[in-house]
Amino acid sequence: MYLKILLNLNINKNINQMTIKELQNEKFFKEFEVHVPFEEINSKVEESVSKAAKTFKMPGFREGKVPLSIVRQKVGKEETGKQIQEKISESIKNLIDSKKIIPYSKPDVQVLSFDEDKGLSIKIGFEILPEVPEVKWDSIEVEKINIKISNDEITQTKNNLLKEFRKYKKAESNYKTKVGDKVKINFHGKIEGKDFDGNKADAMELVIGDNTFLADFESNLVGCKLNDEKSFDIVFPKDYPKEDIANKKAVFKVKIVDVQELALIDKVSDEMLKKLGVESEEKLNELIKQKLNFDFMNSIRLKMKKELFDQVDKKYDFDLPNKMIEQDFEIIWSEVEKNKGKQENIKDKSDEELKSEYKQIAKRRVKLGLIIVEVTRENNISITDDELRKIVELQANHNPQIKDKILEFYKNPENLEKIKGPILEEKALDFILSKVKLNEIEMTTDDFVKNVLPKIKDK
Repeated sequence: MYLKILLNLNINKNINQMTIKELQNEKFFKEFEVHVPFEEINSKVEESVSKAAKTFKMPGFREGKVPLSIVRQKVGKEETGKQIQEKISESIKNLIDSKKIIPYSKPDVQVLSFDEDKGLSIKIGFEILPEVPEVKWDSIEVEKINIKISNDEITQTKNNLLKEFRKYKKAESNYKTKVGDKVKINFHGKIEGKDFDGNKADAMELVIGDNTFLADFESNLVGCKLNDEKSFDIVFPKDYPKEDIANKKAVFKVKIVDVQELALIDKVSDEMLKKLGVESEEKLNELIKQKLNFDFMNSIRLKMKKELFDQVDKKYDFDLPNKMIEQDFEIIWSEVEKNKGKQENIKDKSDEELKSEYKQIAKRRVKLGLIIVEVTRENNISITDDELRKIVELQANHNPQIKDKILEFYKNPENLEKIKGPILEEKALDFILSKVKLNEIEMTTDDFVKNVLPKIKDK
């Protein structure tokens, strides 16, 4: 290894007429000076100028008859810039290939000089990915939970879905409101006799029990008739988003100006199936079961991922670039500062304590991220456009009520590009989980929700 490093010091290597000189050879940073003879660039510029001259237009000359010297004056500078940029790109590629460099960021490029005597001299620096040890995946054991979905759970989910298709009818004048009814209200609230932001409105529509308003507010609307007026007190929660009224008592005066009685739908109709885009109730039951499994699978997978990475983090250690750790820490810390007041588990800790904790988290994330990158690289894991399309369709099918919106959202190439990274990571995780030892156990949804899910959320 030491001999290899010595042999690599101050190397001069020609690629075509390009000369490469190594300036720095550190663990996580390599820097080179590349020299390209003037003639190599100029010959390409002259080719481009000659080609442009064939169709060049200029007042006083016929098309293609403008003197070459004039064409050179007009387009030479631009073409020279293009050729220099091409040589920079070529130099970067040649260095990566010939020196077997795996950069983790865009190379730092500096043009040192360019003239007829010295040609083009550029300095190129690479931030280098560290060597990642080979992980013996078959030595790692992970627990996999298989959820048993009952018929009662499918029925309950279907009943909840029926609520999305609820209909209303105009209530009789003596009808008393119930949970689920739609009402329009005029309301006016005061705190200590004074108005506050958002304290009043007319003809405000809400469904009782949907908790569009505070639950205590909506519960006071049950049992009312059209044109009823009533007053009641409520106390805003301590964690209410508007801090100026949080934990304060308000007195509200409310008038019921419209009542729409809920017409319950107790069975799946053809109209409902058509709107959901499924051909039968049996198919709907199947989709609901898939959806329930899919919802739990996200949590199960998160648990498996945590167990897997805990073991990898403990068993494998290697040097990491401080720059990568600092970059990741800055991302984490910016989020911490945004949400510091909302997180109970950190609000009593000093910045010094928190920074120490989150730097360790950043270090872990960088380490595990590099291992994932190595897995994708070594095993040629990638994502095709067809795979991406199928994943989007799967997500849309699991959310039939908003299927069209999901498909429309991902028609935007920028939105599609954003999910490629996470999907590639999940694909690498699939590969890893196919190599580890899986200890499979069955569990009911109740057991999972009571005994496993809280621990996952805590982590």
